[in-house]
Amino acid sequence: MSPPLPTRLFAGATIPDTPLISRALAYTRLHSSDIAFNHIQRSWLFGFIIADKIPALAERDREVHSVAAIMHDLGWEYDIYIFVFLSGLGTVN
Repeated sequence: MSPPLPTRLFAGATIPDTPLISRALAYTRLHSSDIAFNHIQRSWLFGFIIADKIPALAERDREVHSVAAIMHDLGWEYDIYIFVFLSGLGTVN
């Protein structure tokens, strides 16, 4: 078993805090609009809150979980697609 990762408190939830996660956040912030980056942070936070309540996920790689959540929307071309998808105004084909 690997040693526990350093953590920090973010919006009331305890999340991992490693150099890799910090670099992923910085890269994503640089390449995302405010709307997209806020969505990314919410996804990361809610993912941890939910996954931490599921016993089968207790041993997951929390750093991989973080980086995947943080970088999951890189490549969206326009913010309008995010707005339409998240608002329920559009459908995914």
